[in-house]
Amino acid sequence: GVPISTAEEWQRISFGRYPGLQKYYEERREDFNKRRYVDTPFGRRRYIQTFPQALNAPVQSTAADIVLSKLNQCFYDKHLILGFRFMMR
Repeated sequence: GVPISTAEEWQRISFGRYPGLQKYYEERREDFNKRRYVDTPFGRRRYIQTFPQALNAPVQSTAADIVLSKLNQCFYDKHLILGFRFMMR
């Protein structure tokens, strides 16, 4: 693992370089302390047990939602194309 002092230094540098990151961090901490869940931009609610999960869940869940929506779109497009080919025979 990384020594705590090193992790704290990385955090300090990151917060200085990306001001929105500290706001995100504080909002997730508030979600964790008050509700024990976070909502994703796609409307899914993720129940969490630890603060690191509160930081990660919205990002990871949003990425999964994007991938699933694109897979669904590909599935729909494939059936639409196959159906069109079948009708043209």
